[in-house]
Formats: sequence, structure tokens, C-alpha cells
Amino acid sequence: MFSTKHWHHFLNLSALLAFGFVCVKSCKMAITHDEAYSFYIVKNFWYAEAFCTGNTHWLNSAAIKMACLLNFEQVPSIRFFSIFSAAVFIWLLLGFIRSLNTKSMAIFAFAFMALNLYVLDYFCVARGYASGIMLEAISLYFLHKFEKNKKSAIGFYALVFSGLSCLSNYSFNYFFLAFSLLYFYRIYFNSATKFFKNPAFYRDAFTTFIIGGFLIRAMLFLKACSNDFVGAGTDLYSEFLSIVPIGFIYGKMFFSASLSGFFSVFILLLLFCMAAYGSFFHKCHQNKFFQLTAILLFLILVIILISHVFFHMVLPANRSALFLFPLTSICFIYTLQSILPPRPLSHWSIILAAALLILNFVLSANIRSNFDFQFNANVEDCFDDLNRLNAKQVGLCSGFYGAYHNYYTQLKKNPLHFNAQLIKADDNAALPYAMHQLNDADYLLLLPPYDLKYYQGNSVKLFPLKYYAESKAFLFGIKSK
Repeated sequence: MFSTKHWHHFLNLSALLAFGFVCVKSCKMAITHDEAYSFYIVKNFWYAEAFCTGNTHWLNSAAIKMACLLNFEQVPSIRFFSIFSAAVFIWLLLGFIRSLNTKSMAIFAFAFMALNLYVLDYFCVARGYASGIMLEAISLYFLHKFEKNKKSAIGFYALVFSGLSCLSNYSFNYFFLAFSLLYFYRIYFNSATKFFKNPAFYRDAFTTFIIGGFLIRAMLFLKACSNDFVGAGTDLYSEFLSIVPIGFIYGKMFFSASLSGFFSVFILLLLFCMAAYGSFFHKCHQNKFFQLTAILLFLILVIILISHVFFHMVLPANRSALFLFPLTSICFIYTLQSILPPRPLSHWSIILAAALLILNFVLSANIRSNFDFQFNANVEDCFDDLNRLNAKQVGLCSGFYGAYHNYYTQLKKNPLHFNAQLIKADDNAALPYAMHQLNDADYLLLLPPYDLKYYQGNSVKLFPLKYYAESKAFLFGIKSK
């Protein structure tokens, strides 16, 4: 297909294009609701509020704080850590791809892992999922290196990076717990030597205790303060992994609840099958790293189910399930590599699948919005228009008010020339107050539902000015009746 030299050039160019997409989208996409709240917490730090919300992703918050201290408060600047995470992840991915048996499987692996738009979305925003995926990938890299040379220091690095992934986002707790179980069993508890005489055991145990202690304390505080464990989680198995097909096609098709539930349960069973195959059929695939990642995946799935059934924890769903991406992708690629026969039909089937994934990326890619925060796509456009209209007082719905209050008003140089108030038009209890606020407003910015029946009987008249197709926002002017 390619000479070795051209093959390396092809992979490097593909990686640069994927990373370039992340950089461009990070610069072009407006601030999202969750990013703005993290920015607000960093700028007005109060430990109780920071620990009281699952929205605090500690390493991401530290990166935002660093950007602020250096006077880099613009949106692309506060996303620098996620962009860096993308660079490291793609670089590690190249190493994994080059280790595969065939070039066709390598192309498929790249398309499958580097061109997943839902995952790329989170490398483009200042959230902890990006750094969590990067740190998990680094941990797996060191695990692979450790299995080759058995150096204690390399195993320790793998343990540390698995723990650091939890500080990026609490959903990576599952990975850290499973990794710790596998790590201590393989290195210490499964050995004939007396591990308590090994100094490295105390180093590793102390590190695990410190990271685990912080996480447990943080989770207990979160439970007592707000019980904000739900986040993007769910109690339904039918929603557990439904984001996998939806995220792959990036919302281009609508799935009914029953079909989405079928996909979720089917994918869960598929993950268990892949994990079982990689864990217990080493003689078939002859791949030690596949066995280790499969064991990790199996442990994670068991821990998730035990936590849900016996401790009533929510199942991680949507972005909360992103921690599964590196492990499941590796296991999926290795499973295909192992079970597909070395025949031309298999080769061309894999090439076709890769081509479809690349086509899906080309048809779905955009640089303006995040799939989970589509409603924030036109924040900057809307606010620029209000500035040009010389707006003085504006009513904002929740989807825009978060960006206004938590980000723009916290900047050292606020570029907005208007004042805004939160108007919850769809909240009947708040409606009388919202009507009173409209008397003083020049403009009203709404996201669906923008049913104007909420404003009937008010002393003002609304007239539409502009519709923003990406976010489905509507800008209304306000006149007295």
C-alpha cells in the first residue's frame, strides 16, 4: 500500500490534521455553560463551592487558574490544557497504531479513535475529560512498557498517572480503582515473594492511599453538600452506552428510545464479550497488552454494575462515560485484529469501514459547536449583535446567562456594554418576576422553548429581530404596548 517512509509520512500528516481540527475548533467555538462555571469558580474561589459541585475538574481548574494568572483569559487560552491533552493523546495513539499487524487495521484504528467527533469535542473545551483521557492513555502506555522490562519505576508511573486521571474528572475513579486492583495483584499479591519486605510496595501503597483518600473525602463532601452525583449519569441500562452510536453519527439520525436502548444493552454485552475474550483467551490472541487492557475493562464494568446494584450509584452516561473510550477502543481493535482471518476480504472490509468512518467525520465535522452544548453555539454572535445594537438592558434565558455572568462579567476587561438579567420564562413560579424584569429590558434572548404565551398579559410587546440557526436562539426587541 505504502512504502515504509511514505507510510510514516501518511500517519504523521493524518495526526497533524486531526490535531489541527482540535486547535481550530478550540479557537472558533464560543464558551460553553460548564466552562463558564469553572471559570467563575476559579476567579471567585471558595472551597465549599468548589467541592460542592461535580463541575469542578481539578486539573482543568488549575490550568484555567494558570491562564488567568498569566493574563490569558480569552476562550482559546483557558482551553490550552485540553489542546495539550489532545496532542499527547494523538501522539500516543500513533505509537499504538504503528504496533498493529496490518496497515489496513492501522488506518481503521486511526479513523475509529482519532476521528470520533464526540470525543474530539471534549479536547476542544476546558473540561477535565480531555486531560483524563490523556492521563489514562499515559498510564496504559507505562503499563505496556512495564510489562516489557518489569522496572519498578515504570510501574509506579503507570499507577500515578491512573490516579491523576481522577483529579481530572471524578468519573475516572472507576479506571483508577480497577487499575489499582490489577496493579497490586500482579506485582505484589500474586507473587511468591513477601511483598511487605519490598520498599516499593510502601511507596505504591502510600501513593494510592493519598490519591484515594483525597477522592473519598471529596466525594463525601459532595454527597453531604449537594449530592451532585447525577451529572451526565443515568439509572437506566438503556441509556448507559446510548451515546456511543449517537456520538459516532453526531446526531445526524434520530434513534427512538427503544432502538437507543437496544444499542446500549447490545454494546454493554459486546464490551463484556471483548473483555472476556481478551482476559481468558490469551492463547488465541497471544497479546499480553490486550489481556491487561481487557482485564481492566472487565474490572471496570463489574465495578460499575456492583456500584449501581448495591450502592445505587448512577451509571456513567454521555460525557461521564468518556473514561471508557481508550480501553474499549484498544480492546475493540485488538479483538478485530485477532478474530479476522488474514484474507483479502477481511482487508478490504476493514478499509471500507475506515472509509465510512472518515466520510462520517467529513460530513459531520463543524468548528462552531459542541454536541452536548449546542445551545451555546451562538453565544458570541448574540452578544456581539447586542453590542452593535447598543443594548442597555437585556433579558437572558438560562443557556446564555451562564456564559454572561460566569465568564464575561468576570473578565478583567468585559467586552459587553449591556447589563443582563436571568429570565426563566418557562418557570411558572418565576414568571411574575420575569414579566416585571421585561419592563426594564430592551431586548430578550431566548432558547427553545420560546413560546411567547409566557409573556401574555405583560405590558410589553416582543418583535423578532434575528434567528440563530446553530443554537436555535431567537433575539427579540421589546417595546411598550
